[in-house]
Amino acid sequence: MRSPKFRNDESAVSPIISAILLLTIMLITVGSIMGWAIPRITQMENDAQYEGVYSGFEIFDSRVDDVIYGSPGTTRSTGLAVGGGDIFLEHSNGYILVYWSLIPDNVTVSDVDSVDGGFKFVFDERPGDNLTANITGTGGRGSFPCNASTYDLFTSNSIVGKVEPGFKFGDLQHVRIHNHTEDLAEIYYFKVNVMEHQMPTSDGYYEIKWVNGAIITNRGSSIGAVSGTPYIYPKDDAIFMNIIDLKANGSNGFVSAGKGSYSVIIKNAGVESLATKSVYGIRMSYHTEYTKGWNIYYINHRGFISVKDSAYKTIALGYNPGSFTDLNLIRTSIEVTGVT
Repeated sequence: MRSPKFRNDESAVSPIISAILLLTIMLITVGSIMGWAIPRITQMENDAQYEGVYSGFEIFDSRVDDVIYGSPGTTRSTGLAVGGGDIFLEHSNGYILVYWSLIPDNVTVSDVDSVDGGFKFVFDERPGDNLTANITGTGGRGSFPCNASTYDLFTSNSIVGKVEPGFKFGDLQHVRIHNHTEDLAEIYYFKVNVMEHQMPTSDGYYEIKWVNGAIITNRGSSIGAVSGTPYIYPKDDAIFMNIIDLKANGSNGFVSAGKGSYSVIIKNAGVESLATKSVYGIRMSYHTEYTKGWNIYYINHRGFISVKDSAYKTIALGYNPGSFTDLNLIRTSIEVTGVT
């Protein structure tokens, strides 16, 4: 009997192998697209949305310049396109302290306690005996004695000013520190409102803020990257400070909005002169989300120096230290109305 022989027929095997290979290639290709191309496309879309809003903020900034340098009542309008995220025309973002001595002795002030309104200050040389603080402003007013305490501002005794129970700091507070015969120092507290864009993405959380004439963003910088020109102009031994009180007109427009195209009307609602005098050792401190970014900006670009505590941490910014400076401090109210 002849042994059976099987014919070598590959006609049915080749299509199956080809189909498996083709399917494998397709899966690898699709996987590569999903793993790299789609996130990249999404990132490019997020970048385009960010850049579009940032450009809108730059135009907004230039329009604010127009109304700032115009007279009260001056208005301008600008367009604002939001491709993603949310826009806030008025958003609370901390506060600024501006302070100085009226005598040849530097003074440093700590942050304001958000619970009881307490604050601490220390003179470099003058003892803090029998001092009183007098406070006026939008949150309230009053007069209270200042008590000495141990405080690690400069590893020395400091003086504590503490408002009456229930007192809340408002948008603007003015504090005078004095003894029985003369004023020794002054403090101005300014609540900061900003125009802000927030956009959560798969690549991170983007923020853009317009703050007092400058734009600050966290994109590419965890401490905040500042661009533009804040309305603080030191020159030689003089300094000009314009603190912006930004308010949204919610009765005639929106305060916050999402994706869409909008018009924003900007109005100079008034200018208030707060101080025009010669002051000693003027200092300021930002108590906001990106304090470190602001500090670096003013040190590198505006001639301020870092005021440090015993732990070598920057707690304030000083200008023209150890000398008197001609100060012009004003506050401009800016009203913004969002129109759909």
